Amino acid sequence: MKRCLSLPWRWVRVVATVSLAATALGTMHDSSAAPIEGVTQYHMTIFRQQEGESIPIGDGFFRFDQQAVDQILNEWLADPNDISISIEFPVLAAEFEIFGHTFHDDEIRWVEDFDDEGFSFNTFVTMSNGAFVNFAAGFDQGTFLQYDVNGNFADCINGFCEGNDAGGDFFFNLPQSFEWFEEPVTAPEPGTASLLGLGLLGLGLMRRKAS
Repeated sequence: MKRCLSLPWRWVRVVATVSLAATALGTMHDSSAAPIEGVTQYHMTIFRQQEGESIPIGDGFFRFDQQAVDQILNEWLADPNDISISIEFPVLAAEFEIFGHTFHDDEIRWVEDFDDEGFSFNTFVTMSNGAFVNFAAGFDQGTFLQYDVNGNFADCINGFCEGNDAGGDFFFNLPQSFEWFEEPVTAPEPGTASLLGLGLLGLGLMRRKAS
């Protein structure tokens, strides 16, 4: 039975390396990867304006169950019992890094208010796990951004902030913004997934041999 694993180790290394390289190339260049139906992902960034440049200080993504949101909204629109409804988007995966601190998954909440025509008019994003980031934007309230992360604090109204950096430097009327846009969410092709599995198997065998 040992003959089943008698492939020379130099070839295991080659297989693992080639498989992982092919997977990486496929991920970078395969534009035919199928989008995941019923799933939406937002890319989120917090920018700070300094010396005429927009400098990102926080970046991440929020992936949610779009199908569940649509179902809740459509059922309510069929028989609305109020002038608006608040819907919390069911998170599937999320991550946001700011000032060396990272929020994950259900530590990030996304809520939107919809009117009785299905139009979103308020957005609320909260991140909390000791540190916090809060953002709100709407037609009737303007925009608000707050964060308290690793000694960095800011309180912003309509893009202008006051607060302090971790080094103790204070700032006033410093423009900062929370921005997001929808980005494609795709599933790996079967061939790509197989190559990745083969590459990881080869690396596992190499580690077992080394030990």
